[in-house]
Amino acid sequence: MEKSTKSYIKLLGVARASLEELLEDFRDFSRGHGVELRDKWDKREKRENTGKFLLPLSPLHPLDPFIPVNYMVNLVRRTTYLLDRQTAALERKFVTEGGYTEKLFQKRLAYRRGS
Repeated sequence: MEKSTKSYIKLLGVARASLEELLEDFRDFSRGHGVELRDKWDKREKRENTGKFLLPLSPLHPLDPFIPVNYMVNLVRRTTYLLDRQTAALERKFVTEGGYTEKLFQKRLAYRRGS
């Protein structure tokens, strides 16, 4: 049975809202613990000519929350970006192809015409 595109879009919105709540929790944690949140990693931590970022390890401070908090915030931001893209694609599909209920109704009309 085909899933409803409308329901799928709604559930993606619920997932995105949950991620926004998680992001706010990370912001609260960072404020409470004095952890700097960065939009992007500092250029000093970028490898020369590779474009890849180094992980600034600190064996003397293994419990420093800066790295895991910033990685998780980055992961949440990337995931919400992907959810936004998936939602936009499903909305385009819904507009061009219609939803499950609409398709079912068309089948019902076709059945009535054939009878």
